[in-house]
Formats: sequence, structure tokens, C-alpha cells
Amino acid sequence: MAEKTKKYAEQLMETFDFDEVDLESNSKGLMSNRQKLIIREDIYAWKVLLLATVPFMLFVTLIIFISYPNSPLYALVGGMASGAILLWLYIENIVRPLNTIRRGSVETVEGRISQQIKGQRANLPGYWIEIDSLRFKINQKRFLLLKNHDPYRFYHTRKQVWSVIALREESPFLDGSSHPHQTH
Repeated sequence: MAEKTKKYAEQLMETFDFDEVDLESNSKGLMSNRQKLIIREDIYAWKVLLLATVPFMLFVTLIIFISYPNSPLYALVGGMASGAILLWLYIENIVRPLNTIRRGSVETVEGRISQQIKGQRANLPGYWIEIDSLRFKINQKRFLLLKNHDPYRFYHTRKQVWSVIALREESPFLDGSSHPHQTH
């Protein structure tokens, strides 16, 4: 059974994209350098996107101003709304992740998970796991690998699961039998 448990642990590592160094750092309550780099790459992508969006928002505000020359209030309101949206995106996707890197800490939660599929945009499902009143959005591949109601330990930050350990000694689908989420 130890071989099956080891194989499942390797599947978790591959699917959740972490390695032994990441897991060791996370178990000490710290992010690994690789995980910090992942966040920095996301921050860079958001910076580029936001910098590209600013001229577009200014252009839209100018069009509103030109279209309604007797009502500059429309342009002012449109510009303020655009600015508020950009500020919110900046805080959520640049400031908070930078603070996560600066803190460098990872939280731990463990217990039995509850899996949920909820509707999302364009009728595509959203995959969620809940553990000890915390909810994480994950992709389908990760969702299908986890076993509903089995115990796990998650190392996470506010929005991201960084590494996972299965706390159950054996899992019913480790021996190659059908996965509980698959249909025949």
C-alpha cells in the first residue's frame, strides 16, 4: 500500500505543480523561491495588461466627452468609474500579491474536503473545494484528482493552494480502479 500512497503523492505534486523543496518550505510556513517567482510572473502580466488598458479607458472617456459636449459630467463619471475599476484591479492583482511575497508565509489547513461544482461564465462549470470553512477555486484536473470527503492538508495563501498532502493512508482509486468522478 505504501507504493500506492507514494504514487498518489506524486500525482498530487504533478497536478498541483509543487516539488519537494516547495513542500518543505510550505511545511515550515514559508513560500519557496519558485512560488514567489510564480506570483511575480502573474504580477508582471497584470502590470502589462493594466498599462495597456489605461490608454483605452482614456480613449473611451474622451469619446464620451466628445459625444456629449454639453454634459461633461458624463465624461467625468465615466472617467471616475474607469479609474475605480483600474484601481480595484491594481489592488487585487498587484498590491495584494506583492504583500503575499513580502510576508512570504503560507497558511496550513487540514480536514476533510467538500467538492462543489458551480456555474460560471459562458456556462462553464467552476470547480471549488471547501475545507474548514475556506474555499478555493481550482481547475478541473485538480478537482478530479481529489477525493470528496477525504482528509487533506493544504498549504495556501489567500487565493492559491500551493501544495497538498493526502492524510488518508489509502484511497479507493489508487489501485487503478475507476475514479469516483468518472463515468463509464
